[in-house]
Amino acid sequence: EPEFQESVKSQHTERCIDFLTKELKVSNEKEAAERVFFVSARETLQARIEEA
Repeated sequence: EPEFQESVKSQHTERCIDFLTKELKVSNEKEAAERVFFVSARETLQARIEEA
C-alpha cells in the first residue's frame, strides 16, 4: 500500500486547496499550498503501536 500513499496524499492536498480557495474563498492557492499538510493515519497508528 505504500505505492498508493503518494497518490492519496496528492488527491487530499488538491481537494483541500480547492476547498480553501474556491469554496470558502479564504486563501489564494499559493498560501493554501503552504499551509495544507498530510498525515497518514496508517503511519500514525503504526507509530503509536510501536510506542506502546
